[in-house]
Amino acid sequence: MFRRRRNQGDFAAEIQAHIALEAARLRREGLSEVDADRAARRAFGSVATAEEHFYESRRWLWWEEIRKDLHYTIRTLRQNPVFTLAAVLTLALGIGANTAIFSLIDTALLRPLPYPQPDGIVALYARTTPGPSPAASGSSMDPTKKWPAPLSSLCRKI
Repeated sequence: MFRRRRNQGDFAAEIQAHIALEAARLRREGLSEVDADRAARRAFGSVATAEEHFYESRRWLWWEEIRKDLHYTIRTLRQNPVFTLAAVLTLALGIGANTAIFSLIDTALLRPLPYPQPDGIVALYARTTPGPSPAASGSSMDPTKKWPAPLSSLCRKI
């Protein structure tokens, strides 16, 4: 993070030094100067590829690609305003519908009910015909059962 950044000239000089060291080693093994230099360059590989990798390692290429894509997108959208309007309206409609649906789901399903004890809420059903209620079993809706005090104030005797 705090190390000194190498420049392109230093890197090119280092490449040449590697090639020169390899050529010197090959000359000591008995190759001629021209053959040793060729063999050293062939063993090192492409100098241009190494310099490209060095250049790319020092930059945020993904940021440059995003910048180029955004520039191309803006230029294309300026050339075709009808398409731009249709795209913006479609995005606005989609985002608005998504927000509305999520708000409904969040309110109805994800958040707890805004009562002190939401698990204590009960449903009351009125029966007009004799027989068990379809919503509750007979044991839970026993008419002889004494209701709790807060609930008994809501019910009136028939």
